[in-house]
Amino acid sequence: MKLTYIQRVADEKADLDSKLARLRTFCSQAGGVFDSLPTEEKQRLTEQEGYMASYSDVLRRRLDAVQEVAGTPSLDFWPGAAPP
Repeated sequence: MKLTYIQRVADEKADLDSKLARLRTFCSQAGGVFDSLPTEEKQRLTEQEGYMASYSDVLRRRLDAVQEVAGTPSLDFWPGAAPP
């Protein structure tokens, strides 16, 4: 089954959100592995969390834009989108 462009964006967001939730859990567990990491690695993971959250927000806004235009996510309503 071929996925529409918008379905691929939705799937990408769902996958990203799952990974982001796991990263946030890892970073927030008191006394966990995160606490034992060097400061520089903690900073990199925190930076990664920020980028992932921003990326997720962009994907959400893209999906919202399609729904505003069409009412339902569909490649037909995404101007300039190439077919899958």
